[in-house]
Amino acid sequence: MNIFDNELERLDFEDFIWVIFIILSLLNIFGDNLLKEFIKNKDKTDEVYANKIFFFVLIISLFIYIYFFIRNLNAYNKVNEEEKQLFLIKLIGSSLLIAGICCLIYFQYKNTDFIGAPVI
Repeated sequence: MNIFDNELERLDFEDFIWVIFIILSLLNIFGDNLLKEFIKNKDKTDEVYANKIFFFVLIISLFIYIYFFIRNLNAYNKVNEEEKQLFLIKLIGSSLLIAGICCLIYFQYKNTDFIGAPVI
C-alpha cells in the first residue's frame, strides 16, 4: 500500500465526518424547533430535550475537532522545515477550535436557559 492509498482512506473517512456534521446540523435545527415550541407552549420538557440535543451535538463536535487536531499535528510533524510555520498556523487554528468547543460545552452545561443552538 502506498501513501496515496492512505490518503484516499483518510479522505473517505473525512467524507463520513462531513455526513456527521450534516446530521449534527439537522439535530441543531430540530433543537431550535423544540425551543420554538417551548416559547409558544411553555412546556419545559421541550426546552430540556433541546438542551440535551445541543449538549450531544457539542460533545460529538469536540471529538471531530480532536480528530482534525491530531490529523493536523501528524501533518505538521511530516512537513519539511520550510513549511513548518504554515502548518503550525493550521495546528494552532485546530487547537483554538477545541478550546472554543470546550467553552461552548461549559456554557451549555451551566446555562440551560439560553434560547438558541450553540454554533459548532
